[in-house]
Amino acid sequence: MTYEDRIHQDRSEMSKSFARLADFLLDSYVEAAFMTANELAHALDLDSATVVRFSQHLGYKGYPALQHDIREKVKHELLIWGREFEAGDSTSKFASKSLEEISIAIDRSRLSLDTSIIENILEHLGSAQRIFLLGDDAAYSAVHLLGATLQAADFPAYIFPPNPQDIAHLTSIITPQDFLLAFQVNAEGSYIAVALQETQTKGIHSAVITASPSFKSTRFAEFILTSFSRGNPGLGLVLVSALAQCLAETVRGKYSERFDLYKKAIETTFSQIQKF
Repeated sequence: MTYEDRIHQDRSEMSKSFARLADFLLDSYVEAAFMTANELAHALDLDSATVVRFSQHLGYKGYPALQHDIREKVKHELLIWGREFEAGDSTSKFASKSLEEISIAIDRSRLSLDTSIIENILEHLGSAQRIFLLGDDAAYSAVHLLGATLQAADFPAYIFPPNPQDIAHLTSIITPQDFLLAFQVNAEGSYIAVALQETQTKGIHSAVITASPSFKSTRFAEFILTSFSRGNPGLGLVLVSALAQCLAETVRGKYSERFDLYKKAIETTFSQIQKF
């Protein structure tokens, strides 16, 4: 079990000080990899004893053992993370820097991608009685991208608008035979966490695709696909959309026969229409 898994497992029960440490290690683990316990405590306005207790709470002997796991993660991503942007003030350099940031973030998401999570999501998509898709306002395009893909292969996929009334309706009709897939770009999408918490309470399978591993919604979803936008909403939108596209393509690959059958059905219907 990774340190991230341990944090997600206990995040909802943590004290405020532990929660601050947890979110920092999820979102800013690269910085934490090079900070002593005292430096980490100072950065978060905590005492070093809290850092030690937090490490032990996660099952480590102390902070050095926890930091070792964090450094192993950074080492794994070092080739991508270590690249630097060139400074510049021209339009072309600003544009290049922005695209470079996106490229690096996508590469980091690729390196940290757990394909077993995608496989689990695919299995539930294939076996669910109904598939409910939900996202915050910023994730609208990502939700519809995957929704359109599923509907094109005759999956029982339904998209719910991001408002309290529809969320309340969703949580009232969803059953253990269904599957909830949520998308979150902005941290303010609290109703997504509410919907996922409800599915957790009812024993309903769920997954979430987020722009940050510290979002509250990650505490309640069964399966989590996350990226590292570092608080940049625009970058978060790109990364969540990229993960949605990744999932859409894997759906096409795993369930290719369903797409073929649907295409033949459309062609047959079109031929019949032409006869009139």
